[in-house]
Amino acid sequence: MSRFQTPVKPLVLAIALASSQAYGAPCTQDFTVANQSDLDFSIAAIKACGSANSPYTISLLSDLSGSLVSITDQVYLNGTVLEISGPVTADVTLQLKNNAEAANLRISNSGHLSLNNLILDGNSDAEVSRDFELIDLQNGNLDLDKIVLKNFYSSAGSAITSAGDTTINNSTFNDSFSDHDGSILQVNGGSVTITESIFEDNMNADTGGVITAYGSAVLTISDSEFTNNSADNAGVIFAENSTVNIDESTFSNNSATDGPAKGGALYIKNSALTVSNSVFTGNHTEENYSGGGGAIYVSSINETDLAIEIDQSTFTDNQAMDGGAIYIIGESLTGGELNITDTLFEGNTASNGETGDGGALLINTSESDGVTVTVDRSLFHDNNAHLNAGAIGFVDSANSTDAFIISNSTISNNTSKTSGGIRYSGGYGAGTTIANSTIINNTSIADNSGSALYANGVSANADIKITNTIISGNTGPAGQVCGNEASHDFSYETSFVSNDDNSDFYCRDNKFDEESQVGTAVAPLNPLLNDLADNGGFTKTYSPQVGSSVIDAGDVNFTSDGTDQRGIQRVIKSHVDIGAVEFAGIAPALSQINIAELSDMEITENTVVDIDLSDYFVSKDGGDLTYSVVGLPAGLLVDSETGAISGTVSEAGAFTLSITVESSYNLSLNQEIEITVLEEPEAEVEPEAEVSSSSSSGGPMNPWFATLLAMIAFVRAGKRTKR
Repeated sequence: MSRFQTPVKPLVLAIALASSQAYGAPCTQDFTVANQSDLDFSIAAIKACGSANSPYTISLLSDLSGSLVSITDQVYLNGTVLEISGPVTADVTLQLKNNAEAANLRISNSGHLSLNNLILDGNSDAEVSRDFELIDLQNGNLDLDKIVLKNFYSSAGSAITSAGDTTINNSTFNDSFSDHDGSILQVNGGSVTITESIFEDNMNADTGGVITAYGSAVLTISDSEFTNNSADNAGVIFAENSTVNIDESTFSNNSATDGPAKGGALYIKNSALTVSNSVFTGNHTEENYSGGGGAIYVSSINETDLAIEIDQSTFTDNQAMDGGAIYIIGESLTGGELNITDTLFEGNTASNGETGDGGALLINTSESDGVTVTVDRSLFHDNNAHLNAGAIGFVDSANSTDAFIISNSTISNNTSKTSGGIRYSGGYGAGTTIANSTIINNTSIADNSGSALYANGVSANADIKITNTIISGNTGPAGQVCGNEASHDFSYETSFVSNDDNSDFYCRDNKFDEESQVGTAVAPLNPLLNDLADNGGFTKTYSPQVGSSVIDAGDVNFTSDGTDQRGIQRVIKSHVDIGAVEFAGIAPALSQINIAELSDMEITENTVVDIDLSDYFVSKDGGDLTYSVVGLPAGLLVDSETGAISGTVSEAGAFTLSITVESSYNLSLNQEIEITVLEEPEAEVEPEAEVSSSSSSGGPMNPWFATLLAMIAFVRAGKRTKR
């Protein structure tokens, strides 16, 4: 390692280095920096020696902790590999001077720049803004690890532009501003991978509060946080013709601030999006504008295929005029899919104070064909729309072939003026179904609109089938399920509808089969559901109570394939249940008789034992219990059906009995007790009776008996004599 401390003019140094190279002197590759002069020397040396001598390293020593050094000129890494590292304390500031001509650090021709353990200072503010980025990756690689960026203010573009492969790890980007295309990153093709990083309070006056991505870029984000970022559109990320993958990340309180204000966090245009294990909360578009997608706005047009996957994620308290959490608009699509699985939508709002559709989710695929939307194992709870579709709104063109499929999901406590739960309008294709779901306690206030389900002006080629689904407790002037001016109807198959009275004459009569349980206003039905609770799985659910008529009442032809909303296997007993949750039974419990008293029993070897275990356990789901016991002493057996322990115990000692009691749903309770079997006592030997000279009655002894006794006495005396 070489250490240079003498201040040298960069131009003079460059001339000197060039001269030394001409005479064959080797260039240095590794530099240690303890002051500004060392850094100037290092940069000048790397420029002079070029890519042929790379890779280079510049190590800022701990002597610089808490201080600032600067790169004043442009560093052009044309095929050059350079790593600049600060001390592990990461408290040295590397200032990139505001250069009016170009980016401070430019990488091309497969060059590679790594920056580690540094504070990057953009040397700009609202008074003196920058015209160029700090780092321009034209080709090659850029690695940022444990970097903090501050003081970046640009009137032209992002802090970093990337057209190669960029990785950002364990870094923080705060309080940056740009007038155009992403305050932190503008991605023009290539890939960007971001892990364990924080982006907070960044702002863009145009699009993409943090990142913009174009030209088939691949953006991969994991374990990162985006908070309080904003832009006119796309508070955090704008992606066009790109691929965005997000995992285990959090987007909170980001916003789109100016008309039409699309995408409080993400604006995805003609791009593929995958979101998994992530949280979107408190994101919004400004209330006074007509935009949509409080968290995510998706626009797919011009014969592109929709490609959106959302899994095990949470959307809470997001707000926009349309699509409180997500707004998806697809025009002239030729196919594609939107799949939402194991996801929570709660407390989202669609409103700008005057109108608003789709409290949680609004999907508009007008003039499209072949799009399939699937919602599975998800919960839509307590969302609100100012006008239509408190939870989900489907909008399509007449005679569309698009299919909207909801399965194993719960839609509850959502509200709107019309259609508190789900609203269909315009059209839909064959295969549009609601299956194995629970739709309860939603509210609408307008006439001629169903509080749970509403089809308005729909032109379609098939009924909307509702199978194995609970519809109950939804309130509104026109009943729970209403098809208004529709060419086809809602039809129930093996479903539970607490009340199917449509009090509004605009609503068509719904169809139902003989296996469905359908109540009326005079005789409503109660599905007997427990309150919303954590019953396992990613989202909360309403489980059936013991004795509910929805248990084992679903379609007899339904196979055991698939799972319920919690991910638990369907068809646990004879038939599938109706609703989003398969009743899985309740584990047995101890009775009020204390099982510990068995340990106090006195049991003796070779005695008959009769113990009834059913006295000590109770079934909580009304089904039969089965019993098994490990550790019984020899001679005893347990009846698995009755719980009776019986037999003649033939073994003494101390025994630990492991008792397992199992319900008809294969749920069990285990108990251990100690018992002791005592040894059988030895039989007592009776003493010999004394000889009496008189009868027991006191009279004279029989002479013959007296003679016999005398003979016996004589024989005994002889034996003693022989001994």
